Amino acid sequence: MGKSPAIKKSRLRFSSPLQRLPRVQKLIYHHMSRSNWGLQDVHEFHKNKGWKGIGYNYWISYDGTIYEARGESIGAHVRGWNDKSLGIGFQGDFDFQPMLEEQMQSGVWLTAYLMKKYGLRAKDVVGHKDLTPTTTCPGAHFPMNEMKQRAVNLLSQYKK
Repeated sequence: MGKSPAIKKSRLRFSSPLQRLPRVQKLIYHHMSRSNWGLQDVHEFHKNKGWKGIGYNYWISYDGTIYEARGESIGAHVRGWNDKSLGIGFQGDFDFQPMLEEQMQSGVWLTAYLMKKYGLRAKDVVGHKDLTPTTTCPGAHFPMNEMKQRAVNLLSQYKK
């Protein structure tokens, strides 16, 4: 998949062991709705909700760093989809701000990488609001179409 931006281990401590994800049918994009929250803030917020910790499988910070949050374990990000999807959380509040290019580049790479790994197509990449209409997540300014198209383009370069 070309030069990887690298996926960093987060070293987060979960309140109980995580279970391996049995299958992946979708990639689901999220934002935190808090422009100033980082990975640890989200992890603590989700723990305070009674979850094991951060619900996302991967987290992409403003500077484009990709963190393995839950990794390939069952997530806690969309009711009914946690055991068959990977949640990708992006730092920021895309109801009110645009995505930074560093995040976009990492999001494109991670999306293409996971699409290839799990045999997914563009229609399998969705936003949280596509599965839960009561939310605006990943936000009105989330560049859904651009990110998916760039990921598909990147993926096509490596299928030749």
